[in-house]
Amino acid sequence: MKKKNKKKGDKGMSFYKKKLDKVFALFIRLKETKEVNGKREGQCITCRNIKPFEELEAGHFISRVYLKYRWSPINVHIQCRYCNRFREG
Repeated sequence: MKKKNKKKGDKGMSFYKKKLDKVFALFIRLKETKEVNGKREGQCITCRNIKPFEELEAGHFISRVYLKYRWSPINVHIQCRYCNRFREG
């Protein structure tokens, strides 16, 4: 089976995945945080610490490798950077 030749200017699947990842992460962070005294904050699902919006990330329970779950709101919750990156969610 031959691969289709990409036309100049065509964007690959990885380009659109990255775009969707950013929008989805923002959606999760907005959905799971609340405004307190003019600033957004939320509770990390792993360590339970309250963190400012800027320090929260969208953490996946089931790896993003599985596209079926990558953008599922049931699979993704807010986590602080430390828990998401070093405690493996």
